[in-house]
Amino acid sequence: MNIVTLILGLLFALAGIGYLVYAVRALVKDPLKNRWEKKELTLYFASAFLVAAGLTLLMLSLFLYHPQWQAITSYSEHLFAGVSIHYPYQIAFALIGIFFFGLTSALLWSSFVLHYWKVKLVENEKTLFSKLLWLDIPLSFLFFLMWSEGIAPYLSYPLINGFSMTGSGWLWTTSADIANYKPLHIAFYGILILFGVCISYWVCDHKFYQEFHKHGILDTLVIIAFPAGVIGARIWYVVGNYSREFAPAVASGDWGSMFRIWDGGLTILGGAFAGALAGILFLHFRRKYVNLRWAMDVCLPTVLLAQAVGRWGNFFNSEVYGFTVNYQQGWSWLPNWILLQMNTNNGGGYLDPTMIHVPLFLVESLLSIAGYFLLVYGVGKGLKKYIVPGDLAGGYFLWYGLVRIIMEPMRDSAFNMGTDNAWSICNSIVYIVLGVGTILALHLHDYLAKKGPSSLPFALASIFSVGGLFFPFMMSLTASSGYGTSVKFIEGYQGFALLFSGQAPALLVAFIFAALSWLGYLLSLLFSFLKKDRPTTYCLYGAMGLSGLGALMFLLGKDWTSLPNTIEGVSVNYSLSYGFVLLSLCLLLSFLMGLVVIWANREKKKQEQIAMNNGEKIPEKKA
Repeated sequence: MNIVTLILGLLFALAGIGYLVYAVRALVKDPLKNRWEKKELTLYFASAFLVAAGLTLLMLSLFLYHPQWQAITSYSEHLFAGVSIHYPYQIAFALIGIFFFGLTSALLWSSFVLHYWKVKLVENEKTLFSKLLWLDIPLSFLFFLMWSEGIAPYLSYPLINGFSMTGSGWLWTTSADIANYKPLHIAFYGILILFGVCISYWVCDHKFYQEFHKHGILDTLVIIAFPAGVIGARIWYVVGNYSREFAPAVASGDWGSMFRIWDGGLTILGGAFAGALAGILFLHFRRKYVNLRWAMDVCLPTVLLAQAVGRWGNFFNSEVYGFTVNYQQGWSWLPNWILLQMNTNNGGGYLDPTMIHVPLFLVESLLSIAGYFLLVYGVGKGLKKYIVPGDLAGGYFLWYGLVRIIMEPMRDSAFNMGTDNAWSICNSIVYIVLGVGTILALHLHDYLAKKGPSSLPFALASIFSVGGLFFPFMMSLTASSGYGTSVKFIEGYQGFALLFSGQAPALLVAFIFAALSWLGYLLSLLFSFLKKDRPTTYCLYGAMGLSGLGALMFLLGKDWTSLPNTIEGVSVNYSLSYGFVLLSLCLLLSFLMGLVVIWANREKKKQEQIAMNNGEKIPEKKA
């Protein structure tokens, strides 16, 4: 009976999927056809039901294959020890859930393709597929939860996180048996990251098609930006975790540890920035017909969707947890299979009953999805009159920085970046400042292009630079010992105490550069009021050079001190903390204001040159 059910399930599911792919592809590819006849529409829905029936039979065969599940009447251990399990309820939940999940999922992806790729549809069918698309998103999610809740008691935890191809065949793996990851291991994390990239690409490709009436403009960009993102994610992970993870290996001559990406170790903050930078450069140099600011507004918010999907890789890998809490204190609404997975430890073992790790992956996933819709529809459409091209791109960095700064205090210390969590929080602040700086710079540029020269950027540069001079009152450097999960905080150094103690002469020079840059911006502001163009330019360039150099010195100078390398015989590692990082960011913001002035002046000269070439008269400057 089980074999018959399994074979019928496979046949039904494959037949339904096959017809859906054939019918949808035929309609999309046919430029002369803009609708389905009634019979074709009926077959479309029938094939979706066939997919659902096939998945239901497959699920039923799974229950038939495990008759022992019927004898399980309660959880025997771990989180829900002693809680009763009702087999009829579980099988009903699983079968009903998988049927409607299969139905809504089949309708979801097919209506997605028809909605976005078949532009010339008759109005009634366009409306139909649009409604199916948006209705099936929440429904498929709800029925997935129903199905997964039905089988949750019969799964083993930690959940499977991938599979390995070994000499003896196919082997399913979990986070607790890393020894079985060889010789070839395919992790769900990697599959989810690729799927997230595909979702981001599909949405962007549709937007580009609407603008340029051509698919595939971004194909090469994805090929370049994706590996650049992976490389950036690895580089930033190594930089952030060098002291606590890689220093011992490098000291013993194992330089290859920094490159073994298959052993784990990526950070989205570095990956998102590197991928975005590579994509922007590609568009600038290879797709000159594309408005760069418009393209950034289209592409960068969709990265939130990719991150929302990719974060579930942490769930399967049992990693990047939050601290432990009692699940009954605000987390009991989560599905049982998430709670049971959050009861496991990275590398094996379980927490005490009723205790779970805060599911940071879920927090970030939900906030990323919310951020996408807020940026694209709330800001992009709701505030359309008040934004300029590029604001949504800046909004991406701002939103993701806010999400991470909310999450970091909840992070389990075993998954901290750097020797303490200040590194991760500082990274989040960098993203927030990058987002705010991008939005401010674009608005200021457009203001200067419209109104002409102004003293506003010089005033802002002066404010940012002088404001940054006060941040060394905060903790600016930290000392810690140990590696890996045994890192211990030793001492924090207040910035001014360190600068004027004689222990950091190079950083004191950097602070003097920062103070002089403020004076330079102040003088450029004064000369701009007096309409003295040449002194304004000289002072601006000098201030920009000093602020840029000072910022780099603070960011790179954590080891430019005479602080001891060992304390009581224990090796000490030093890390940047809030004071010096915030000072550097303020200096970079002031530097950015100067770049805006240079950018606006250069565009103005280009416009004047074009006007001269066209024989137009250039207005003379007022004395």
